[in-house]
Amino acid sequence: MIRDNDAALGSIDTALRYLPASGSRGSHKFLQEQFIAQRDAIPEGRLRAELDTEHAQVLADQERRHNQRWEQLGTELDRRSEEQDKAQRESQERARANHVSSVELVAVLTFAIAFAVGSLQVSLTGSFTLKDRLALIGAWGAFHMFFALLVFGGTWYITRPSRNMMALPPGRVGQQRCSPHETPN
Repeated sequence: MIRDNDAALGSIDTALRYLPASGSRGSHKFLQEQFIAQRDAIPEGRLRAELDTEHAQVLADQERRHNQRWEQLGTELDRRSEEQDKAQRESQERARANHVSSVELVAVLTFAIAFAVGSLQVSLTGSFTLKDRLALIGAWGAFHMFFALLVFGGTWYITRPSRNMMALPPGRVGQQRCSPHETPN
């Protein structure tokens, strides 16, 4: 199709005017039909081009809206991922604190019972003076306190968050969000 449609229509109309109304040759009617078909095709081509332009604009607008929505969804996904990671870390810390508290409670009760039994045994048997018995009970208590501190410290050391977990940034490390037209690396 010729880009200058107005000039093409003018040329076709001029050719139709110069074409004799009737002719002796059999190709007269054929030429006239071809010129008329070309003249009718030009407005159709214009209309098709306008429709194609409108359709291309609609598609471009639709793609722009889709890309905006994709970015919104990506931002929302990142935000929710961060919230979920934060909640998971908080939950892990609460669970760790609960485990440590349980171990500490069991250790305190065990040490209290062991201290009471040991103190009764020292105070009820033997021929120690009051001063010696108090010294034995004090040493016994100091040993239990030292052992309790070792248990509490060991429990804390074993259940503390690792440095690797604290060093990682929140979110999915190594994952990258991409648009619907891209492929992830």
